[in-house]
Amino acid sequence: MSVENLPTELLSYMLRFLSLSDRQEAALTCKRWYQASLDPGLHKDTIITIRAPTAPSSQLHQLGQRKSANLVLSHIDSSSNCLTVLRETGRHLGPHLESLSLKGSDVTSAVFMDMVSNCPNLQKLDLSRCNSLFMSGILLSKNQEQIAACFQHLTCLNLDGIRYLSDTLLNRLVAVAPNLQRLSLASCNIAFEVVLCPTSEGRVSMSYLTVSNLVNILKERATKIKSLNLSHTGVSNSALKAIAAVPNLQLEEIYLRKCSSMGNEGVKALVEKQTELKVFDANGCRDLSDTALLAICDNLLMLKELDIQDWVQVSTYAAESLSCLSQLVRLNMTNCHKAMLGPGATSSGKSRALRARNGERVSPVKLPTGLGSGKLANLRDLNLSCCMLLDDDAVIGLTKSLPKLQMIDLASCVAVSDASVHAISKNLPHLQKLRLAWCKKITDFGLLGVDKNCPSISVPDEASKYSSDRFTRSHSNIGFFKGPSFDEKIQKVSEEALESLKAKSEISLSMLTNLRHLDFTACAHLTDVGIKDTIRFQQLQVLNLSLCPNISDASIMLVALNNPSLGEVHLAQCHQVTDQSIITLAQCLPRLHHLDICGCDQVTDRSLEALTKYAPRLKHLNISQCVGVTSEGIDNLQASLYGLQTLQLGHSAVGAPTAFYMPNYF
Repeated sequence: MSVENLPTELLSYMLRFLSLSDRQEAALTCKRWYQASLDPGLHKDTIITIRAPTAPSSQLHQLGQRKSANLVLSHIDSSSNCLTVLRETGRHLGPHLESLSLKGSDVTSAVFMDMVSNCPNLQKLDLSRCNSLFMSGILLSKNQEQIAACFQHLTCLNLDGIRYLSDTLLNRLVAVAPNLQRLSLASCNIAFEVVLCPTSEGRVSMSYLTVSNLVNILKERATKIKSLNLSHTGVSNSALKAIAAVPNLQLEEIYLRKCSSMGNEGVKALVEKQTELKVFDANGCRDLSDTALLAICDNLLMLKELDIQDWVQVSTYAAESLSCLSQLVRLNMTNCHKAMLGPGATSSGKSRALRARNGERVSPVKLPTGLGSGKLANLRDLNLSCCMLLDDDAVIGLTKSLPKLQMIDLASCVAVSDASVHAISKNLPHLQKLRLAWCKKITDFGLLGVDKNCPSISVPDEASKYSSDRFTRSHSNIGFFKGPSFDEKIQKVSEEALESLKAKSEISLSMLTNLRHLDFTACAHLTDVGIKDTIRFQQLQVLNLSLCPNISDASIMLVALNNPSLGEVHLAQCHQVTDQSIITLAQCLPRLHHLDICGCDQVTDRSLEALTKYAPRLKHLNISQCVGVTSEGIDNLQASLYGLQTLQLGHSAVGAPTAFYMPNYF
C-alpha cells in the first residue's frame, strides 16, 4: 500500500512521532496530510500564542479547526481590535481550550467574563499580573453561577504578582472553582502579620489579602488542594505552622522560593505535618541550614523533586541524609558549596571555594555519601552548578552511583577537568542534557577520551602550562618587572599521535547518543580538533559554544553537517567564526530557530542573506557587536523573515545601544 492510500487515522498516528516543527512542515505536503495534522490528539501539548493587538481576527476561525487545547494571549489592551480578538478567540477556540493564559494583560472584568463563558472545559487559568482585572474589585460580583458552570473542571489557578488581590476576590474565584487543586499566589501582597489574631477569625478583607483567610480556604478545601505556591512572599514561621496544622490537608507540592522571612523552625513544622509532599522548592532561601534539610530527609520519604539552591549553610553532614530520599527524581543543589566539603577538611567552605576559583590547588573532595550511596537510583535530573569545591574524584564517584542520570549541570565547577568528561561519557549512557559552562580546565582531550599524560603527547613546561599569567602576591608567577601576557597556551598534539590515541579510546563524548542539550560556554581550551570529532549527535537540539575563542569555521561547518536536529545554536564571541559557518548552519539545519552570533565581528550581510534564504523557521537572532552587518542587510532580513520574533542589535554598528524588533506574529 502506498502512502497516498493510507487512512487519515494512520497518517495522524505517524505524525505523533515527529516534533512540532516537523509536523508543521509535513502538514504543508498535501491536503490529506493537512487533514491528518488536525487530529486533536496531536495538539494536546502544543501552545498557540496570539499577540492580540496585531492578530487578524478574521483568521481565528482557522485556528479553531485545530482544536488546540492550550492558548496564550499576550499584549492585551483596551483597543477595539483586542476586544474583537478576545471575542472571536472565545467563540472559535474556547470550546476546546483546557489551558488559558492572560499573563500580564490589561483586560477588564466584562471582557474576561464574556470570554471564559465560552470555555466550558478549562482546566488551567493563568491570570498572573493582570492587575487591571482586579483593580475595581467587582470581578465575579455578578453571574457567579454562569462562571461556576464553566469552571467545573478548573484545577489550576495562577494569581502571581497581583497587587490588588484581596480576601474577597480570592474567595470569589475559589468559590466558582469547586475542583481547584493547584493555587499559586507568588509575589502577592499577603499580610502575614495578622496570622492567628483571634479577633480576625471569620473576617474577610476587601482591600488586602491575609494569611488567616488563606488558612480558612485550605480548611474548606483540605481534601482537594494539593499544590500551594507562596514564593517571593513574606511567609513566616508562624504562617507555615498554621498551614501545616490544617486538618486533613495533604499537600503534594509546596513552592517557597526566595521567602526570606521563614526559617528552619517553620520548614521543620511544615514537613513534619505534610509528609505526603512530592515537590519541595525553597530555592534562594539562604538562611535555611542543616536543620531544615535533615527534617526534609527524615519526613518526606515520598519526595520526588527537591530544590535547595543557594542553601549556602548546608554542610556535608546534612547532605549525607539525602540517601533517605529514595524516590527523588530531581535535585537542585546549585551553590551549595559547603555540602561538597569532604569529611576531615579543616578550611572553611568559603575560603576553599575562593582558592578553587583563583586556580589554587585544594585538597581532594569526597562526594557526600548521600549522593554517592547508590540509593538514589531514581534520580534523573541533578544540578550542582557553582559548587566550586566539586572535583574530578567527586564527579567520577557521582557518575558511578547515578548511572540513570538524564541531566547533569556542572556549570562553574571550576575544579572539574577532562577526567570528569571521561567519566560522564563512560558511565551516563542515558544523558540528554549536559552543562559544563565555565569549566575552564576542560580540553580537547576530555572530549576525545584521550589521556593527555600519554607518553606520545609532549607536556608543556612549567612556565607555559597555565592558560594565562595571574595577578597574585607571588612574584614567581608574573615575574618581578614583567607584565602579564594573557596569551592562551593551547596544548597541541600531532595528527598521527591523535589518530592513534583515538583508535584506542572508548570513552569519547560521542558515546552519549541520546544527548539533546550541550553547553560548553567559556571552555576556552576547546579547539576545532575536539569539536569536529566528537559533537555528532542525531538528536542534539541545543548547542552552546559561546566564549570559545579557539573554534573556527572548520569545526562549526562539521557541527552543522553532523547534527541535523539542531534548532538552537550559540556562538557569541567566537571571533574566528565567519560567514562560511553561518551559511553552512542555515543550509544544513532546517530546524534552526534560535541563533546567537553576538560579537562575531567577521560576520557580514552574506550571513543575513543566507538566513533569509535557508532558515525560514528562525525566530530569535542576536547580531549584537557584529560590526560587518549593515542596516540595509537588517532591513532585508526583517522584510523576508515573517516569523522572526526577536532581533537584537545592541551595541552593533547600526541601531541604538539596545534595539529589539518585534514583528507581528501569532
